[in-house]
Amino acid sequence: MVVSTPGGTLSTSLICPRVSINIRGVEFCTKLIIIGSAGIDIILGMETLAKWDVRIDCAKRTVHLTAPDGRKWRSVPQNLLMEAKPTEGIRVVCEYPDVFPDELPGMPPDREIEFLIELLPGTAPIAKRQYRVAPKEQELIKENIDELLGKGFIRPSSSPWAFPVLFVDKKDGTRRMCVDYRALNDVTIKNKYPLPRIDDLFDRLQGACVFSKIDLRSGYHQRRSVHPIFQRLLSLLDLGYMNIR
Repeated sequence: MVVSTPGGTLSTSLICPRVSINIRGVEFCTKLIIIGSAGIDIILGMETLAKWDVRIDCAKRTVHLTAPDGRKWRSVPQNLLMEAKPTEGIRVVCEYPDVFPDELPGMPPDREIEFLIELLPGTAPIAKRQYRVAPKEQELIKENIDELLGKGFIRPSSSPWAFPVLFVDKKDGTRRMCVDYRALNDVTIKNKYPLPRIDDLFDRLQGACVFSKIDLRSGYHQRRSVHPIFQRLLSLLDLGYMNIR
């Protein structure tokens, strides 16, 4: 048998009459001819393409095929999946613009379940001094505080609790101001509810092909705090004390 390949014509007498190819959990059966072509795993010929009703969209760089049970499948190059899709073109974002604002509009609403931190019995208030920072970082602190005050997320406070702030570098080159709560973590009663095993969570994804995720904008400012410990959280040099609302 003479077979035409991208590298020319090859002769072979080896045929696998029934080979199963698994695509997203669906079995496709086809006939394969074994050739000595290096660098290519499988070449799907016209017979197979017609059997699977394969349609190639060169403009969109996608491949459509039909499973034996009639389901339609679309294959997209990995580099296209990694490209960020503008939010303006996502239907659900356009339908609910109030859920996807560029900036948080204000304080979060009161919710049925309140955010509360339980402390070990006999815990005394903790007041940590601010870390030493460079003049540029002090300017960044002031900018962040002015912004949070303007949005109403924090307010001046006189609580006996105080924790310092520090900066963490972000992927885009900017710096995020964070509060160092490690001393608070040491005296917090941990939630004993067992977290699910990560391998069990991955097992539940078997057979799935569509996934979603949620990335909250400024997630720490989307829950109200009710515990007295939040009456004084930031020790900010000469800027005074602020509490998160």
